[in-house]
Formats: sequence, structure tokens, C-alpha cells
Amino acid sequence: MTFVDTAPGPARRTLRAPGVRMGGLVLLVTVVACAGLFAGRGVTPEGVRAVLLGAGDDPTAEHIVLRLRLPRVLVALVAGACLGVAGLVLQSALRNPLAGPEVTGVTPGAVLGAVTATGLGLAGWESPTAVVVAACIGGFAGAGLLWLLAGRDRGDPEQTAVYGVLVSAVLAGLTAVVLLVAPGELGSVVQWLIGSTEGRVWQHWNLLWPWAAGWGAAAWLLAGPL
Repeated sequence: MTFVDTAPGPARRTLRAPGVRMGGLVLLVTVVACAGLFAGRGVTPEGVRAVLLGAGDDPTAEHIVLRLRLPRVLVALVAGACLGVAGLVLQSALRNPLAGPEVTGVTPGAVLGAVTATGLGLAGWESPTAVVVAACIGGFAGAGLLWLLAGRDRGDPEQTAVYGVLVSAVLAGLTAVVLLVAPGELGSVVQWLIGSTEGRVWQHWNLLWPWAAGWGAAAWLLAGPL
């Protein structure tokens, strides 16, 4: 028995497109991960390959690859994926392709929450979980402030975007005020303002992945309504 594909060309391309995009995404992630693991002067590419295959006998190379580079790559990839998901959710919810965490009050609110909690001594780099909780509270507060200001205009994507930029600017200004009030205590919090993967180790990965998995699952379940 012979089966003949009678689907038109555009339909076949439509069905094939998600697979092509997923394949391209997997390839891109693989290339970035390999670049993060193999790039550097401390260990040669052959040494990295030997460590990953379990055939290495150099303690220094194992320390660099397994305890420094690998967690840093994982943190960078998953944190970037979380930022991408957050932007996608906001763009879908607000029906605005320009929406994102940084222009809707979410990111500035999270930074303000982390900075304020650190300045008050409620959180710090020694207790990263408390910092993350404070950042989440601040992010929700920033989004809530946008929701209140938008009011009846929540159905207008352009107007909501304008309010989002306004809320983000105000929250960023409050963060600057907090940093000016207590510059000595909050010097290291500048990482919350610009972001960095320097010094990311397994402790940071263990802190990140449960949050990423939980919110990623929530975004997946909300994909239909969005």
C-alpha cells in the first residue's frame, strides 16, 4: 500500500516549522554551552573533554570545569531562559510586543526589593534565598503598581506600555535613592543592576533551578489562556 502526501506545500511547511525552530534552539544552546565550557586559558579543550568524559587526572582541570565553568554555564542558560519566558508572558498578557520585565515595573521592582532588603539587613549575599524572596516581592509590587495605574486603560496596550515605562522610571529612581543613603552597605548590590555570571557556583544553581522549574511549569500551564 502506498501513501501519498496530499497536503499542500504551505501546510507541510507550517507543520515542519515548529520542529525546525526547536532543532535550531537546541543547536544554539549546545553551541553556547560548549563555548562556555571550552573557552578560557586555565584548561585546554583536550583537558575539558577529558574531564567531561571522566578520563581526566588533573585536579585543577576538574575544579575549573566542574566547579566553576559548568555551574556558570547552567546558571547563564537557565537565567536567560527565565528572562525570555518572562518577556513572552508579559507580551502575551499585555498584547504588546514591546512589553518586558524591564519596562513594566517587574525588574525595577525586583531590584528595589533586593536592594532595600539588603540595606535593612533583612537579606544579603550570605542568605541568597532571602534576597530572592525580597526580589520576588518587589517584582510583584512593581507589576501591581502598573496594574493600579493603568486602571480602565488596561485594555489599551499602548497606554499600558506608557504607564509601564513611568513605573519603571520611578522604581529605578527609588533604587538610586537607597543606594545613595547606604552606599557602603550596598556596594555589591550593583550586580542586581547590571547582572553578572561571574563567580556563579553550584550554590547559585541549586537556588535557581527550583524557581525556574516552578515558574516555567506555571507559564506552560497558562500558555492556553495567554
